[in-house]
Amino acid sequence: LDRACEQGSSDSCGMLSLHYLEGRGVPRDTAKGVALLVKPCEGDDRGSCLPLAMRYQGGVGVPKDPARAKTYYARACDAGITLACMQAR
Repeated sequence: LDRACEQGSSDSCGMLSLHYLEGRGVPRDTAKGVALLVKPCEGDDRGSCLPLAMRYQGGVGVPKDPARAKTYYARACDAGITLACMQAR
């Protein structure tokens, strides 16, 4: 996953982020997990914006930032995620 993410695979970055966020096979590293979610969210995997938005909304592993959360909710809404659309308003 590391190699694929480095080569630009948004899906791989998203999957790898879960490993770091949940400590699956690697030491838990929330900062790295969140950073890995940004790349696919800002790329072609808008679905990864929802968990990123939720983290910024609640300040989970990142500083609480409602404005940034709203931006990520809007991107997830663009991907057709209804929950994100409700939060983006």
